[in-house]
Amino acid sequence: MTSVENIAIVGAGAMATHTLKVLLLSETPLRITVFEASEQAGCGMPYRAGTNADSMYCNAFSKEIPSITQPLVAWLHDQDDVFLERWDLERSDIDARVFYPRVMLGEYLQSEFDRLGELGRSGGHTIDVVTASKIVDVTPAGDHIVVSALTHNGEEQSPFTQVVLVTGHSWPSNPRIGSADLVSLAVHERHRSRTGANRSARFVAVRDRRHRRARAPRRGTSPWPDSAHQTARHAHRSGAVS
Repeated sequence: MTSVENIAIVGAGAMATHTLKVLLLSETPLRITVFEASEQAGCGMPYRAGTNADSMYCNAFSKEIPSITQPLVAWLHDQDDVFLERWDLERSDIDARVFYPRVMLGEYLQSEFDRLGELGRSGGHTIDVVTASKIVDVTPAGDHIVVSALTHNGEEQSPFTQVVLVTGHSWPSNPRIGSADLVSLAVHERHRSRTGANRSARFVAVRDRRHRRARAPRRGTSPWPDSAHQTARHAHRSGAVS
């Protein structure tokens, strides 16, 4: 390879993080740009504060969540007492068979995304993270691909040799399944304020769950599909990474 591969990753959620992890296995230095539509890269919409209530839990045990640079349980043990107190979580409660809130998981994902970036840069890769950047078009143009991004400065176009699209979930503003309206975060938070629900009450449910046989999610319901690793491995095999 005579020139540095210039790779774009569109989206900065969990699948993008696992894609980045595999791309960084390249012995040849890469230039990687990660585009994220929101102001916050790393956690993804399903785990972002403001989109999810603190009381919404991930539907997978801690041990079912693939490790990035370290397992979720190890990361939790590394957090200081202020963090654990904020979530009303005692160190003795940290366990691989516990369900954790999505927003807490989002903090783990964001931390791991940032750590991957540090490890990649120290390994000789160039990694740029562009937030508040909405991709409006991806166009093949000869031997490269043009990514058009709408930023605070207007529309900007950048050429790349490879583009990985991992845009994740698209949640409707008025969610509805059949004849059922789904409860929005705003409605849920208003209910919490009226009923006086708090983090302490929510974590009692987690602690209670530890003391009875936990049931794993049905096949295919895990939020961590193998496609995250398959996407990155395909990029590696197809020549995006040598």
